[in-house]
Amino acid sequence: MPFLENVNFPVLTCNLDLSKVPEMSAAKHLMNSTVLTVNGTKVGVIGYLTPDTKFLITPNTLEFKDEIECINEEASKMKAEGINIIIALGHSGYQRDQEIAASCPEVDVVIGGHSHSFLYTGTEPDVERSEGPYPTVVKQKSGKEVPVVQAYAYTKYLGKLHLQFDKDGNLIEFDGTPILLNASVERESDVLALLEVYRKNITDLENSIVGHTKVQLEGRSTVCRSVECNLGNLIADSMIYARVVEDQGGAFWTDAPIAIVNGGGIRSGIDKRSDGSITETDVLSVLPFGNDLYVVRTSGKQLRSSLELSATKRTKDSSGGFLQFSGLRVTYDYHNEQGNRVTSVEVRCGQCEVPDYEPLDESKTYNIIITQFLKDGGDEHNFVENGTVPVLMKWKDKEALVEYLKHRDYVYPELEGRIAVIESTNSGASVMVSIKYLTLASTLVFLLSFLY
Repeated sequence: MPFLENVNFPVLTCNLDLSKVPEMSAAKHLMNSTVLTVNGTKVGVIGYLTPDTKFLITPNTLEFKDEIECINEEASKMKAEGINIIIALGHSGYQRDQEIAASCPEVDVVIGGHSHSFLYTGTEPDVERSEGPYPTVVKQKSGKEVPVVQAYAYTKYLGKLHLQFDKDGNLIEFDGTPILLNASVERESDVLALLEVYRKNITDLENSIVGHTKVQLEGRSTVCRSVECNLGNLIADSMIYARVVEDQGGAFWTDAPIAIVNGGGIRSGIDKRSDGSITETDVLSVLPFGNDLYVVRTSGKQLRSSLELSATKRTKDSSGGFLQFSGLRVTYDYHNEQGNRVTSVEVRCGQCEVPDYEPLDESKTYNIIITQFLKDGGDEHNFVENGTVPVLMKWKDKEALVEYLKHRDYVYPELEGRIAVIESTNSGASVMVSIKYLTLASTLVFLLSFLY
């Protein structure tokens, strides 16, 4: 709400149902759409947001409508008002953007985000690999061509799209390419001046070394949201460590031998520097939300159900519900139908002298460490069963990671086979994979010109 109350520009999304959130419905700059005037011509811009957002926020009282339905409804209103050029501007992912382009007949261009998709035509200018051409052209049933664009993420690229329309608002020509914002691009003096206000605090964090790594800490969303990643392993292990330090295991090594974190909660990786140093800035980049940690008591049946849900979250435009963990070994078989993809689960024992793994018993209950986000039902997960009370731990997630790093000379987390994925090749054969996908996503401008 503070953001909506302080902005002086339109914030667009047509598919929000704000009936249960009156304070948002009162925000004067939150709109379904807006109309710009470009060279004397009216251009409609309709916003949309992935309905998966409901599962990415807590508490999740917001309700979402289907993007395509609301875009078509809003576009029809604009057409009735004589607005012939319509842009869909949203945050639902590259795959959904293409579906919108195909299914919204009045829309002329789709500018998207969310999936961090890097689109490029030709030889890529840096390490990112293209997920599709820029623009990606979708042909509607009528034969109308609709360009779809994204421009990666983190303002590394500036999307440039040039559109030409005739006097009736028909798109007749388009071209463009993302611009790499490297040292050749002149920096704005007013932005640099603003950065100086905060530089000391940032510099202090950058100079505060909390640990060292011997290996690259892989935290890209395209990896941690679809397969095992070593940074996910490290974070989950640090959560286990935090509980061990609390010494609640009695005669045994711990009372909570399993820790789970959603891949979407890992916001970046940590590059290996020449000296291996890890700074507070690195940790904040990885875990910026400061999630509390909780111990929850969950049945084996519910744990398997959560892992099945995790399997469904492993998609190209994943919102982040794919789980990383410590104390579990899980096999997903994507030959099987949804709901039956978890073919093997081994759990680490807590009430044992030497930690070891045993098959999951659905009739047993297990103490599991999770973040507040997961405790509150984030990403549709449910780890808190009726009648159970989550136990708040001493440290937050980032504090647990910092303490874990501080008490080790070096870390070198590896891929341990905690997550095994079986899927078919094009030939139909089965293959066990540990894939590192490169997808990539979005900041862009568009240029409009008109032929009369």
